[in-house]
Amino acid sequence: MYPIPNVKNLVNVNLNSTKLALPTLIALLIVTLFGILAYTISTLYEQKLDGIIIDLAGRQRMLIQRHLNEILLRSQGIPTDFETTRHLLRRSAEALLHGGHIIVNLDEEESVSIPPAPTKTIANLLSRQQTMIRELIRKSDEFLDVGSDHVVASSMLKDLRNLSAEIQGVANLTVKQFSKSSQSKVQSMIIVELLIGLITAIIGTFLGRQIKKTNVKLTDEIQERTRIEETLRYRIRIEHLVTDLSTQFITLEIKNLDAEIYRALAAIGRFAGLDRCFLFSIDLQGQVARSTHVWCRSGVPEPRMFSNEYSLAEWSWFARQLMAHRLVQIIGLDGLPSEAIRERLEFQRQAIQSLVVVPLVWQGSLVGYLRFDAVQRQISWSPEDIRLLQMSGEILVNALQRKCTEEELRTREQEKLNAYRQRDALQSALLSLVSHELRTPLTAIKASVAGLKELGPRVQVDLWEEALDGIHVEIDYLNGLIENLLDMSRVEAGTLSTQREWHLLEDLVEGAVRRVKRLLYSRHLSVNFDKEIPPICVDGGDLQRVFVNLLDNAVKYSLSSSRITIGARVNHGHLEVRITNDCGLISVDDISRIFERFYRIKQANT
Repeated sequence: MYPIPNVKNLVNVNLNSTKLALPTLIALLIVTLFGILAYTISTLYEQKLDGIIIDLAGRQRMLIQRHLNEILLRSQGIPTDFETTRHLLRRSAEALLHGGHIIVNLDEEESVSIPPAPTKTIANLLSRQQTMIRELIRKSDEFLDVGSDHVVASSMLKDLRNLSAEIQGVANLTVKQFSKSSQSKVQSMIIVELLIGLITAIIGTFLGRQIKKTNVKLTDEIQERTRIEETLRYRIRIEHLVTDLSTQFITLEIKNLDAEIYRALAAIGRFAGLDRCFLFSIDLQGQVARSTHVWCRSGVPEPRMFSNEYSLAEWSWFARQLMAHRLVQIIGLDGLPSEAIRERLEFQRQAIQSLVVVPLVWQGSLVGYLRFDAVQRQISWSPEDIRLLQMSGEILVNALQRKCTEEELRTREQEKLNAYRQRDALQSALLSLVSHELRTPLTAIKASVAGLKELGPRVQVDLWEEALDGIHVEIDYLNGLIENLLDMSRVEAGTLSTQREWHLLEDLVEGAVRRVKRLLYSRHLSVNFDKEIPPICVDGGDLQRVFVNLLDNAVKYSLSSSRITIGARVNHGHLEVRITNDCGLISVDDISRIFERFYRIKQANT
């Protein structure tokens, strides 16, 4: 049996791969989008913090100016809270440099946590700003301690103003650096998001193409697997058909072989979509082909064949293919070679469009062929179809040879039966011979011996000699019968050998006459030979026994004083010897059995 792949499982495996790839793509896109969103939110939050930080950095300028104003007012005796301003200056500078919580709204005392200085430049500016703030506070305290009326107050105030202006300049630089850092973060965000989007697009495009390729490959694979599955299912149907045909022919009685061949041709034709199926047998000489079985599809007429029997020699190209045991497949008569002119004309006359011829070979010999026709349309047979037709041919040739073998067995059995019957007849004839042919001379011998014994010394010499002569004749007769029986047994066993030598016919006939001389004393014997009878090369003993048997029968089936004639002549290069008597003809019934062993005619006067 052919294994059938489960196409559904195969499709499910590939679909699962596709299903895994698609969620992966979607998950990747979602993660990317969430990443972009998170990165954007984070960047926006950082931008918000950067705005706060820039405000804080700018607020330092305002606090410096506020501190200077509060110092001036305090020097005039006006109370101010410059300590709080100093605290805010120091705390803001510390938070901007190292990060941490800081009040962003002085009125509502709203605080926020900010990160450390993002760049080294900003950190240096903030460190410088801290140093300058400490210097400003120290000089402010000195200015307050001296008082505004002191002679150096004017120069100290000028230094305070210059230092405040310098701190504000540093604060302005710090604000610019914070703004620049914030802008660089925005640009980085845009670049990163563009890169992420580009990578996502590339990955999406790649996965999309892979999914498309996978789908195309999956579609092709499904089609291929479907084709393979259909092919294998077709092979299984072929196996079932072949198994059915084999089973039918194996269990078939030979008398039903012809009907089963018709059924097989019909089953093959319907299965393979053929229009006509033929079985041709070829004689033992490989010269004559004969159509023995034909099947035609319903609605397809039988072919107008020129003859159901034809000589292969008349179809040279076709015969060569058969003799070479080649399978012939023709799709359209244009596929025939130029030398197959007669075949083309005949196939056209039979309206054949495509055909396959399968030689039937048994033990290396061509015994026939199957022919399959397509007349309604051209057919291109698949390898599976060709294999089906070849296996069908093997099944049919085995069935045909089985028929021949069984017929030979029946013939041999009949021959054996006839031999047994003949043997029984021979045994019966032998018993009859023993009871008649052998008993008669034995009875005569016994009577002669009993007479001689009874008379004893009183018997006369002439009676004595006559009795002995009779005994001698009967013994010779018995000896001849025994020799004939031995010869027949040698013939039956195939061990009879001949010693051929050159003899004159006259010598052989004379020897035979001498052996039956005592039987011929009451007959008139005449010998008539043609002149110039040539010597013959024969087994002299065997031929003499033949002559003795014929002379014995001539005497036995003739009347006393009748004539027995021995004649010889050369006839068409053969020597003809005749032994006849003149006591009538043998009946027609006896002539048909005259050469059966131990057969005797009933009439004694013939």
